[in-house]
Amino acid sequence: VDLGPDGYERFTTGNPPPTFPIRTAPCFQTAHPDYAWVNRLQFLNIGEVDLGTSRVSYDVYAAP
Repeated sequence: VDLGPDGYERFTTGNPPPTFPIRTAPCFQTAHPDYAWVNRLQFLNIGEVDLGTSRVSYDVYAAP
């Protein structure tokens, strides 16, 4: 999560930015043979946090 240059201070003083980007790299693991291909991929989530609507949205991308 990147709150911007003064975002952490704004967040702790009760005046957070209304939206900010979020990036994650989830790791999926499965022992089920039908989904073993998931174990070999690298994933990236790109999204946004919207505090005004209390919503987190993101897209998940996979790379072999």
